[in-house]
Amino acid sequence: MVCRKDNVLELWAYLLELLLARRLRLELSLKLQKVFQEMLYILDWMDEIKVVSCWINDHSVTFVRPSASPINHDGVCVYI
Repeated sequence: MVCRKDNVLELWAYLLELLLARRLRLELSLKLQKVFQEMLYILDWMDEIKVVSCWINDHSVTFVRPSASPINHDGVCVYI
């Protein structure tokens, strides 16, 4: 009976180790997924910036530069 109890306790300890290792792997996987998602957001943002830049270059938009800045007091680009 004591031998069986010791075996169950060893198996329980082993199960807890496996669960801890799995939890660590899942946490790392989640962190990696968040990094990749952020990278996708950055790539999308960069594509949007390229489109706006191309549109500005193609349409020869001239910026009104009050005090040498195309940005007004509200932080918005002003163009003619």
